[in-house]
Amino acid sequence: MTRLSWQNRSGYSYVEMMVSFTLLALLLVGITRLLLQSVLASRHQGLRFVARNLAENRLETICASAFGVYQVDQSYALANQTVDGNPFQLELQLATVAPYDAKRLRRVTVKVLWTEKARNFSEISVREVSSLSR
Repeated sequence: MTRLSWQNRSGYSYVEMMVSFTLLALLLVGITRLLLQSVLASRHQGLRFVARNLAENRLETICASAFGVYQVDQSYALANQTVDGNPFQLELQLATVAPYDAKRLRRVTVKVLWTEKARNFSEISVREVSSLSR
């Protein structure tokens, strides 16, 4: 009867294979979590970009119309807008700038609110405009 020595055996043992599969699984879980966080952060930044554009567009519209029907020192809920299935709520506040001439300089603030994954977010755009220069 011949005896096999440890040095003559080829291949991997069951324990070695299980250890290598466990390490590979842990590595893949880490990479997957990293990719998921990256996708979520990218989506959030995209929604912030949309909110900023909505606020800037509304600021331009209001300032171009010489403030239209809006009264000073009041807040207004503007029409909600939906972009790519995401609802955005817009709020307007028109105020005087205290240390300056109250008849001329206005602070126009547009606040955009949205909900993402049961958390509330907001983006604010502010501009100070002379109401008599238009």
